[in-house]
Amino acid sequence: MAAIEEESKAGLHRLAQGLKAQGISSVESIRVGSVPGEILRGAAEAHADLLVMGTHGRTGLARMLLGSVAEQVAKRAETQVVLVR
Repeated sequence: MAAIEEESKAGLHRLAQGLKAQGISSVESIRVGSVPGEILRGAAEAHADLLVMGTHGRTGLARMLLGSVAEQVAKRAETQVVLVR
C-alpha cells in the first residue's frame, strides 16, 4: 500500500507541475473515503473556484448500476463543475 501511495503522489505531483507551468493553480491531495464526499471536502478546504472532472459518459443501465461520481459531485457542489468526457 505504501508503494502505491508513493507512486500516486509522484504522478499527482508531475501533473500539478505541468499545470503550474501553464499558469494554472491546483492542490495536490490524496484521500481515502467516499469519493464524492472527499472531492467535495477537498474543494471546500481549498476554496476552489471551479472543479473540472472527467467522466466515462455512461448512460442507461450502466449508469444506474455503477452510479456516477461526477454526477454526485455536480449535484452537491457549492461551486461550478465542468464535466469532460
